[in-house]
Amino acid sequence: MDLQGIGAIAAASVAAVGVPAALLVGRWQMKAAVRSADETGRAGVAQAEATARSGIQQAEATYKAAVDAVRTEASAAQRQWRREVQREAYATFLLALQRFVIASERLLKESEDAPGEERMAELMAAFADAEQAMLSATVIVELEGPDRVARIAQSICDHAGFKGFWDRHRAQATELRFIFREKLDVSVPVQSVALTALREFEYAAWMYDEAQTAESRGAMERTKVAASGALIATALYETSEINVLLDYLTPDLIIDESYHRRSGELALERMEFIAAVRAELEGTISSSA
Repeated sequence: MDLQGIGAIAAASVAAVGVPAALLVGRWQMKAAVRSADETGRAGVAQAEATARSGIQQAEATYKAAVDAVRTEASAAQRQWRREVQREAYATFLLALQRFVIASERLLKESEDAPGEERMAELMAAFADAEQAMLSATVIVELEGPDRVARIAQSICDHAGFKGFWDRHRAQATELRFIFREKLDVSVPVQSVALTALREFEYAAWMYDEAQTAESRGAMERTKVAASGALIATALYETSEINVLLDYLTPDLIIDESYHRRSGELALERMEFIAAVRAELEGTISSSA
């Protein structure tokens, strides 16, 4: 809550606190007037009582107005503070999303130019940091709401995460292929066998991608197993790295279709999120006007 809002509430509160004192003074004045009027007769007493009651009623009305003012100011300040918190949460989410998409695309693009292990480590670290920032920003939007805005943010995060996951896999696979080329020594029998097995798998995968028949699928799976065993024997890769390399080379039409679909939906969902956010913030302004 800003200082202006706090000051307004404080000023109204001071006014409200001062009114009970006026009530007490009014009551004391009535008693004093009644005592004084006793000395002059019943007519004077009635007049003094009427005057005192009028003063008390005025003080009570002033007190009620001051309390109402405090409540109104507090409610308006609370709504304004809430709106500012939501605006910051929404903006942070959009910036985190943009940062993640840029980090993901940069990782994939630079991996194609064989940047080296040190640069790849930097790109991977930037990707991981951006992903965590996006996840954290999504949680904050979910907490701040409202539900419609939170649902859109979660959907955006899911689609961006799916795209980023496969961008990272492709970048890793590209890097692993460069490593294989750099360290490959065909004069070493086990490495020569691995090269042949990998080429056979790539050809079988290409044939399946073209034909998409059960027979071509079977051939691809058999050569994939053979390539995996041959690559393990070279000791050039960890088992997890071999899986990444071969999974990327394996055509998966369902994943490819989902990847392109979700990538295309990101821009549309971002526009939907912005529209929902504007409607929410403008609605807050209207309700507090």
